[in-house]
Amino acid sequence: MFDSCNNVDQDQDDIEKGRRVKQFHFTGWPDMKAPEFAAPVLQLLEHVNEANPSEAGPVVVHCSAGVGRTGTFITIDSMLKMAKAENKLDVFNFVCQMRAKRMKMIQTAVQYEFLHDALLEALFCGKTTMRTDEVMQTWKTLKSDKQIAGQHGAIDAMYPAISEDKYNGGRMDTNIGKNRFSDKIPPDSGRPYLMSNGNDPGNNYINATFCNGFAKDNMHLMTQVPLANTTGDFWCMIYDYECHTIVDVSDQMNTDETCAKYWPEEGRVTCGSFTVEMIKMDVIGKVIERRLKYYKSSEQKESRIVTLIQFTDWPNPRDIPKSVYSFLKLLETVEKGRRDSEDQRIAVMCLDGVTRCGLLCASISIIDKIKEQQLVDVFQATKRVRKSRHDTIPTVDQYRFCYEVAHEYLQAFETYSNFTQQS
Repeated sequence: MFDSCNNVDQDQDDIEKGRRVKQFHFTGWPDMKAPEFAAPVLQLLEHVNEANPSEAGPVVVHCSAGVGRTGTFITIDSMLKMAKAENKLDVFNFVCQMRAKRMKMIQTAVQYEFLHDALLEALFCGKTTMRTDEVMQTWKTLKSDKQIAGQHGAIDAMYPAISEDKYNGGRMDTNIGKNRFSDKIPPDSGRPYLMSNGNDPGNNYINATFCNGFAKDNMHLMTQVPLANTTGDFWCMIYDYECHTIVDVSDQMNTDETCAKYWPEEGRVTCGSFTVEMIKMDVIGKVIERRLKYYKSSEQKESRIVTLIQFTDWPNPRDIPKSVYSFLKLLETVEKGRRDSEDQRIAVMCLDGVTRCGLLCASISIIDKIKEQQLVDVFQATKRVRKSRHDTIPTVDQYRFCYEVAHEYLQAFETYSNFTQQS
């Protein structure tokens, strides 16, 4: 977002005229690159236009060189105004006209791509960030199929499938057998590389993907439930990337026969070069919480503790959990684990490492934003997850469920507030 909005006297010697300049300073846009998301830029643009009266002179836009970020911002503003006035866009010719007057306006392909994403979001999705009270007041309209499907369709357009040459690691002959599904392979750019020895010493591959959280990059590791030949690799990943919490949202009661047991019901079990021991287990509703100790079998003195949280209210082949309420109880348990571990990285798993993991990661980001900013933005939370894996939250039903998670969370909070006020 923009860090400052200042009124500055333009002419100190002519105070009687009262001429002032309003300055907006946006700090989330790296040089030669694009912001992570378009929403903050669109919000800045809205504030700038609101602050600039129709009789005022031109808006002054600058960055370090006055071409890349400046040209991108000007193009987004101009194209949105063209769309409103003429019901059309002409990005290419507008950029050519700018470059005829000032060279290198919009410096990189990344910036040129970003402005198209920003226009798509602004024109087809509108304002996606809402105050928490707005969500409660407009819930019936908000959950309409047309609006939900429109937003989900826009995200699909922004994050199409990436080219096959981006999956080289998972398609190597030595790694093919480590993937449960041939079409659910992590892209090379976002996967973790194993550093310890697992089932296959010297091989650094595991079917997993980093996923950014609301306030922390690479907060989550999305992965498939281990196969019989990857349980050691799984515990290598937990060890190498210091995960303190594991969340399993696969259907453990009726799961795929290829799923291997990676924890002991009691005593201990060996997984590759690691030993895993059961400490204790608690069952609360539809959530099973296990406290496990694990260590490299050759280094028993250097043991670590991890919490394994399993959710039992999401049977196959459903896209979404059976109950929003039970899912919120899961999120509550995960949040407790994050607090206990000082917000360390979380490993999230489902059968394919994508379909259910994406919904859980997006829901965590949605709740985090509510807590931190008292704002709801399902669209941006979904984009954050899609940036890691294009095939996460693949259905409109899952996208709608994200809105239901936000609504039920706010409703529960409102009920609790009313109860405490009456007490």
